Amino acid sequence: MTNVHRIATRDALEEAASSWIARLEADDVDDADRQRFTAWLDEDPHHRETFEAMRHSWHRLDALAALANGKGATNTDSPESPARPKRLAAAWAIAATVLLLAGATAFWQLRAPAVLQYETAIGHHLSVSLEDGSSIDLNTNTLIEVNYTDTERTVQLQRGEAHFDVEKDPARPFVVLAGSGAVRAVGTQFNVYLADNFEVEVTVTEGIVEVTQAEELKSGSPALREIANSAAPARVGVGQRIHYDQQFGAVGEIPTPQLERRLAWRQGMLSFDGETLEEVVVQVSRYTNIEFVIADPDLRALQVGGYFKSTDVTALTDLLDTAFQVDVRRDGQKIHLTRRSP
Repeated sequence: MTNVHRIATRDALEEAASSWIARLEADDVDDADRQRFTAWLDEDPHHRETFEAMRHSWHRLDALAALANGKGATNTDSPESPARPKRLAAAWAIAATVLLLAGATAFWQLRAPAVLQYETAIGHHLSVSLEDGSSIDLNTNTLIEVNYTDTERTVQLQRGEAHFDVEKDPARPFVVLAGSGAVRAVGTQFNVYLADNFEVEVTVTEGIVEVTQAEELKSGSPALREIANSAAPARVGVGQRIHYDQQFGAVGEIPTPQLERRLAWRQGMLSFDGETLEEVVVQVSRYTNIEFVIADPDLRALQVGGYFKSTDVTALTDLLDTAFQVDVRRDGQKIHLTRRSP
């Protein structure tokens, strides 16, 4: 099953908070309403923060409205209070209301940007279209968090693998944070794979990306805006890839046939041509809950080739049995692989 978790946007949060303010101040509010409100507050820390800020703004607006209507003013109808000061007070109140609304809007643009989480289960993939026209393909067992602001587009790859097709917008850098590094693109296509051991592989299929250390980027927006000027970023062009964990490897070329095999997952397929059996079972295991056990150490180096559906374990085991003389024994959620005796 594919899961998409949507963290409420600024507009949705403000709308919900405003609805609760109106409901709680209604004459017919009851205990059931208050219980539902408490449950809503407890769902997410942003709910309470939004509610308190909106309630504060509402109360200030109430005070300004009262001032505009002359409530609380003294001797406003007396001869000593001419009409012009009254009109000035009313105009000031209206202007202050407009400024307060603008300030609240700016506050929420800063405090509650549009944030979305997307997640795929094992054996599933998902294609996501973003608001700027960019798109992301998520491979099996992948989790990303997308955070767009007026100045930046940031994606945190928390696990798994994703392919990015980025729309050009030089005013808003597109940055993918993965492991210990960050990948910056303006308008390009690239693939990022975060392995279980936190090693990252970045492969570029169109354009150029810059890859650099990410620690300074995680602290906030200014550093993200300065990523282009970070110390000695690695530039990776079309048909190239780079690996990194705590250290960066060299940028290397990847032949077109190998690149196509590497991205076959986007069509729901796996393709191998001479990879070791150890490498093959690691990749196949990403798409299933079945565990492979290679009993013979020398069998791990067996070179394997094949093309089959990513979730079709039987296709792999049949291939090993018929073409590579490997005995396959299934025991519950484990598959034992041994070299067949002559």
